Amino acid sequence: MPRHTALVVRRALSEPLLLFAAFGAILLATTTLVGLSVYATSVVDAGVRRTLETVSIEDSGTVVNAPVHAGTFDKTDGALRAQLAETYAGLPVGVTVRGQSDSYAMPGQERRTKPELLRFGTQQGLAEHARLVQGAWPGTGTEVVEAAITGVVARDTGMAVGDTFTVEGRLDKAKVRVRIVGVFELREPNSGRWAGQPLLTRGVEIGGYVTHGPLMVSDRTFLNRFVAGTSATWLVVPDLRSMPRERLRPLAAEVGALQEKLRIRPGCEGCSLSTSLPDWLNQLATATLVARSTMLVPVLQLLLLAAYALTLTARLLADHRRTETALLRSRGAGAV
Repeated sequence: MPRHTALVVRRALSEPLLLFAAFGAILLATTTLVGLSVYATSVVDAGVRRTLETVSIEDSGTVVNAPVHAGTFDKTDGALRAQLAETYAGLPVGVTVRGQSDSYAMPGQERRTKPELLRFGTQQGLAEHARLVQGAWPGTGTEVVEAAITGVVARDTGMAVGDTFTVEGRLDKAKVRVRIVGVFELREPNSGRWAGQPLLTRGVEIGGYVTHGPLMVSDRTFLNRFVAGTSATWLVVPDLRSMPRERLRPLAAEVGALQEKLRIRPGCEGCSLSTSLPDWLNQLATATLVARSTMLVPVLQLLLLAAYALTLTARLLADHRRTETALLRSRGAGAV
C-alpha cells in the first residue's frame, strides 16, 4: 500500500465517530430511497388494480352493431370474436349478443290505424342475469314460437304463461304463432349491461306508438324467424383485473384502432362500435403518472437532505483536522 494511501486511511480511522456518521448517513439515505421507491410503486400498482377491479361496464364495455341475417350472422360473429381475441390478447373477454325484431301488431289490433305494437328479442346469457318468476325459459325447434316476458309486460298486456296467440308483422305482414312459456325479472335493471335497451328494462315505450316487449326468444329462434331487416348488437366486456399497469396505454391504442381493423376484416365490414374504454384507460394512465411524480417529490427532498448531511459531516471533519493539517505542513508535508 503506498505511503500516502496508508496515511489517508490512518487519518480516517483516527476519527471513527465521524466516519461512522458519514457511512450511517449514506446507508440511511440509500435504504430510505429504496423503501420510498418500492412504496411508491406498490401504492400506485395497488390503486390501479383496485380501479380495474371496480370499473363499471359503461367505462370498460364496447358495443358493436352490425346488420345481419340468418345466413351471415355466424360469419360476422366469428370475424368479430377473432378480432377481439387479437385486440385483448391475454385478457378474458365476455361477449354477449342481443337483438330486437321489427314491430308486430298486438293480437286483435291488426286492422287498427294505430295499433299497439310489440317486439321480439333475444339476449345471450339472459338466464344468468335474470330471475325466472314463473314458467320456463323459451326453447327452440317448434312451429309455435316460445317466448318469455317481464312482469311489466305481463301486467300491461294481460299475457300469462300458457297463452297462445298469433301476431302479424307491420312491414311484411308475416304471421307468427306465439306461446308464452315464462315470466322473468332482471336482477339489476339499472346495470350498464342493459344500456341502450329501454324496452327491456321498462317493458314499454311510448312515442308515436305504444310498444310492449320485448318477447324474449332463444338465439336460434330469433335468427331463424326475426332477424331479417334488423341488426345484431354485441356487448364486449373485458376482465381487466389481471392487466399490468404498463399495458394501459397500449390497450387504449389497440381498442382505439378496433373500428378500422373491423372494417377491413372479412365478414365484419359493416360493423360499427362505440366505447369509452380508450379515453378511460388514458385517463387512468395519466393519473398513475401523476401519482408516481407526486411520490418523487419526497425522494428528491431526501436526496437533498442526504447531500447536506454528507457535506456537513465533511465540513466538521475538515474543521476538526485543521490544526493537524497545519502541523503537518509546518513539518514539510505536501498535498500529495
